[in-house]
Amino acid sequence: MSDRTLAAVAAVALTVSASCRPAERGNPERGNAGGNVTPAPAVSRAVSPAVPPAVPPAASPVTVIVLPTAAPAGRELRLTRLFPDAAKAGEKVNPQPDGQSAMGFVAQNATTTTVVQIDGKRLPTVFGGPEALSITVPADLLERPGKHVVKLVDGARVSNELTFTVSP
Repeated sequence: MSDRTLAAVAAVALTVSASCRPAERGNPERGNAGGNVTPAPAVSRAVSPAVPPAVPPAASPVTVIVLPTAAPAGRELRLTRLFPDAAKAGEKVNPQPDGQSAMGFVAQNATTTTVVQIDGKRLPTVFGGPEALSITVPADLLERPGKHVVKLVDGARVSNELTFTVSP
């Protein structure tokens, strides 16, 4: 689904949520002297006819389901490049405005559910397209020298491994 489609689905869901109100029974102040008004058939709570509510009833919750992009059938998940692929201990890489470090990854066949895994730890990953991913680098990764195993994981699909080296 495109971002435009997701935005449209979310807008419709919010509109539906705002229009779903509980039924009112016999509220003459609202022009409903004796009958029931039920805009949303799934809602069954009624308001007492003697005491109209001071605040309109809350909207009924609506669940919006966002479907991830499907992995291309038979397509291998590959990690082709990471940048940077090395750093000096204690130094930031690709410094961001918030002071944190960032890394980028060139991939093949990534989806919105693909995550970067470094030394077995899955990290929050930004999907930039089937060939572009990025992460905020955990500060402890850059604290001391060492080699770190980097791979991509997407459900049962696991990519090849590359090495990120932190030198003294």
